[in-house]
Amino acid sequence: MRTIENSGAIFTKAIEAYGIDAQLMVVFEEVGELLTAISHYNRGRCELADVITEIADVKIMLAQLEVILGCQDEAESEIHKKLSKVAGKLGLAED
Repeated sequence: MRTIENSGAIFTKAIEAYGIDAQLMVVFEEVGELLTAISHYNRGRCELADVITEIADVKIMLAQLEVILGCQDEAESEIHKKLSKVAGKLGLAED
């Protein structure tokens, strides 16, 4: 099963095929579509499945953005820092 974690070759090929500028525009578009879907869902104008589809698109494009910028490790480290900070504020123990 393909996951974001094992799709580096797909991301690299997409970046090579479409170009960095085009893929960066897709990031903008997908984030915008997610914002719209959330707004519509909140007002009862679309289904949860529509939001889930847009979440998947954004996750894929953010992973491609990490490849474009060469910052996968740094982004993962930042995620861990931020999650630890929130956990600390909530009084939760580290995993």
